[in-house]
Amino acid sequence: MLWRALRQVERGFYVDVGACDPDLGSVTKAFYERGWRGVNVEPQPGYHRRLVAARPRDRNLRVALGEHAGDVTMHVIADTGLSTLDAVEAAKRAGEGFRVVDEVVIQETLATICARDVPPEQPVHFLKVDVEGSERAVLLGADWGSCRPWIVVVEATRPMTQEPTYEEWEAILVRAGYGFVYGDGLNRFYVASERDDLRESFAYPPNIFDEFVRVSEMNALTRARRSEADRAAILTSRTWRYTRPLRATARRARRLSASLRRLPDEASRRIRARSAPSSRIVPIRRDERQRHLEADIPREPTMPRLDHRSDGRSKPASPGPSPRAKGSTPTVIADLSPRAQRIHHDLSSPDGTG
Repeated sequence: MLWRALRQVERGFYVDVGACDPDLGSVTKAFYERGWRGVNVEPQPGYHRRLVAARPRDRNLRVALGEHAGDVTMHVIADTGLSTLDAVEAAKRAGEGFRVVDEVVIQETLATICARDVPPEQPVHFLKVDVEGSERAVLLGADWGSCRPWIVVVEATRPMTQEPTYEEWEAILVRAGYGFVYGDGLNRFYVASERDDLRESFAYPPNIFDEFVRVSEMNALTRARRSEADRAAILTSRTWRYTRPLRATARRARRLSASLRRLPDEASRRIRARSAPSSRIVPIRRDERQRHLEADIPREPTMPRLDHRSDGRSKPASPGPSPRAKGSTPTVIADLSPRAQRIHHDLSSPDGTG
């Protein structure tokens, strides 16, 4: 929203109270990258060191801001944006499990910062205030007559909640000649009365015409580009060229190993296919079955000679001497061996199935 309103300004100026990290969640990073500069106020030592390293064009001040100058106790919650001068908020964070360390820091006023660290005749295009519960004290310490930012952005909810707090300090800005133009659920935006032309920039929330990209999307794109660049560097490196024969050999070895692993399965499949019964059963006609059975008769000495009836069934011939008991007349079927009886039964069956 700030960029939409101020994109026509080249090399503008900002004051960021509670600047925190120079990159993560920074309101001023996009402007700094486009040639802007300003004053960053951050009393937490870790974040102040990062600002000094990342923002050489900026004035980076390790002080707190309030209604009056002096030494104050800051409740530091390391590596978060939750450090505060408000003892009540610090107690809440401690109750939530955060480690809170008290540290004495120098406190100045916004009026002093603007008079000392903003170059003469330099307009302040926007002021951002995010101090975890001490917004009212910061705004009370300003000289709105001598330093008038075009746009003022103030965090408007209690830390880590959606509970609004702007009623505690909004009257200060209204008395100073600032009008509310936009709220995003966390911050409220105010425009100076003399810069009323900027109001129309806040008529609509961020939309497709702003062509914005979320930070998470930009980070993902950056990682993808970095990975592609690393891959390209590897593929064009001397080491990659020298190891090409080794990679080809390794690929062939992997293919051979895979083939050998599949070999037992393939052999087993073929053996099963050969030993498995045929899925197609071809019926044997009666005349063929009878022919096969009769071929076994000469091998069975107890089998009598059979006559064939006209209907295809067989009957035993006239009784004759049995090979087992010469000179006697056996009962033809009873005297047959089990194998001969089975053959006789099969031949006598009407359908040839026994």
